[in-house]
Amino acid sequence: RIYDEVLRPHGLFTQGVSLANGRRMLQCLGEGRLLIEERCSGDRAALEEQLRADLARAFRDGAATEEGEASVCILANYRRWLGGGHGGHWSPIGAWLEAEGLVLILETNAEKCPPHWVLLSDLVEALCAWNKITQRPRGYLVVQR
Repeated sequence: RIYDEVLRPHGLFTQGVSLANGRRMLQCLGEGRLLIEERCSGDRAALEEQLRADLARAFRDGAATEEGEASVCILANYRRWLGGGHGGHWSPIGAWLEAEGLVLILETNAEKCPPHWVLLSDLVEALCAWNKITQRPRGYLVVQR
């Protein structure tokens, strides 16, 4: 349904769904009710600092903003580093163990790769990886109602 009603009519699916097109897709699906922030940088230190702040906002701070609305991190997962091929796809972050430096990826293709814990440093490396098609780092999105 998402492909037929959002991706195809809006021309958002080319060779996968890019970070920018993923943002547009979520804006269409949210019908204007979602705040979507794009995070994209090849600077690992800067992206890790931003990701840690977003994870704290989503998980450590009670999964709510000052307005009481939940905040969710969504990422464009670069699977090559997990041995899952050389493409990327969208997967939500399900949990964060700050002290252990681990992030739980809720895999959207659980048959090929079930939900799994990854080191935050490995995730940052994957999110900073250069996407040859978009000519940008892969990045991630923060979605808030």
